[in-house]
Amino acid sequence: MSNHLPLFSGSKVDFPDWQDAIIQGAADASIQHPLGLRGFLLPAEEYSTLDNTPFIPVPNPGPLLDHPNTADGQRAAKTWKRMKEEYLAQQQDLLLFTKEFTRSLPAEIQRLLIHPNRGATYTLAQRYAILVSDFGTLTAGDIKAIQDRCS
Repeated sequence: MSNHLPLFSGSKVDFPDWQDAIIQGAADASIQHPLGLRGFLLPAEEYSTLDNTPFIPVPNPGPLLDHPNTADGQRAAKTWKRMKEEYLAQQQDLLLFTKEFTRSLPAEIQRLLIHPNRGATYTLAQRYAILVSDFGTLTAGDIKAIQDRCS
């Protein structure tokens, strides 16, 4: 799990570099899926362009069913345990990455990502989408400001 996400300045000019680092950080954040946690971050259409498949998170196997004390029952219990461990590991990775993602933002932007009625219940994908919406498109004024700084 990476804990080297860069701090976002809050400037639209810096957003593309920060965005690239976040996407790479999500890729490196979990061993449970070949593409890391990017499926929890990116919109489905964008994710599917990475390897031409939809994102399918490790499913929660639910509660352990009562299996008879037979070879088949023991195999089923062992399979359930492995699936539960994989699911919990992915959820832990997601929780840690979401915290790291949030800490990479300035406090004033973190406040934008708190749901007004429910508190901090936006998913990672919703938080990312809000940032892409607010910072991902440069306006003509933004471009002029960049050009002025570079001249």
